[in-house]
Amino acid sequence: MPEDLSVMGYDDQELARYTHPPLSTLVLPNYEMGQKAAEILIDMAIHGKQPRPMTIKVDGPLVRRSTTRETGLDGRFRRNAFISNSISC
Repeated sequence: MPEDLSVMGYDDQELARYTHPPLSTLVLPNYEMGQKAAEILIDMAIHGKQPRPMTIKVDGPLVRRSTTRETGLDGRFRRNAFISNSISC
């Protein structure tokens, strides 16, 4: 690993850095997700809107460890890689 297969975790649990090999993971942007949910709920309450299904994308940073290989057009990894999370309400 990671030459043949890349493996990623989700939410950057502390255990991820202590696995063998250390697990690459996506950090959940909990503050931003909560802020967005609160904004939607307040808007619904103030304007009397009915709940409706929606998907909201929030970017979260990638913590690259030993279970993913470098990527990019030039063969190097991008230090500031972000992956979108979706919040479904």
